[in-house]
Amino acid sequence: MFIKSRSDTKRIISKVDFYYLMDIDQKVLLYNTKALSLKQSHLEIIKQYYNRWEADNTINLKHRFIKLFVLNKTASKTMWIRLDKYFNKRRIQNRDVGNLIRKLIEENIYPVRIFQSVSEWLDPRAVIQGNKNTRLINSGLLVFENDDSLEESILCAKELDTVLKGNKTFVFSGNISIHVWYHDFVAENYIKVNEEEFIIKREYYDRVARYNAFVEFKEKINYDIDKRVIIDSRRVVPMINTINALTGRIVTKLESLDISTDILRKNTQVWN
Repeated sequence: MFIKSRSDTKRIISKVDFYYLMDIDQKVLLYNTKALSLKQSHLEIIKQYYNRWEADNTINLKHRFIKLFVLNKTASKTMWIRLDKYFNKRRIQNRDVGNLIRKLIEENIYPVRIFQSVSEWLDPRAVIQGNKNTRLINSGLLVFENDDSLEESILCAKELDTVLKGNKTFVFSGNISIHVWYHDFVAENYIKVNEEEFIIKREYYDRVARYNAFVEFKEKINYDIDKRVIIDSRRVVPMINTINALTGRIVTKLESLDISTDILRKNTQVWN
């Protein structure tokens, strides 16, 4: 059932936020452990890989945040950084990312995971009067994920391919899931609200629309999809052609879902 009242919205979204924060805590612990166990040989592979690397153009990064989980080898610690803030840049475009990654590595800071935001954001100085928070300028991607196993994730992606009409991208996470990026999601199609109020509270209603979309598509497929991934307008997803240094595999855009899991794992492996 679609969300209708504000009380329903707060109850459902608060519950999702609670479990999402628990999920983040668990991931950070896993990320720390894995990153700190990387050998020098792994770091050399990372350095060589990004030596001539350039960002994929499937997504325009100009109005998106790029977030990295990195290993500072000099300080022997891990940390999250946002590329625009670290380098004090107002906007970062696709052509800039490769050079900035290489500058990080020159500082002995190695990218373990590289992510981009699913949504595009407006400069805070351009928001409407009285609203000081950064707000969405459009709905961005709707991201579907089943992470029960790689085999099941491929089957789930195949079903989603039949029910999602329009532009979509299939991305191997470098671990155990296929992400389905739905490019044609428009929040206004999944919620009825006054246009002026929608503009003022864009992020809030965007999340409501995402939940309604989740309900609609969940009923059309036979596999579980992660509610937290879909509903979160601030979600980040791994950038295509980057190394998932937790597994030693490349995040890969798939041209076809008719591929064996063994071949997929083998073809994307950069270290064991």
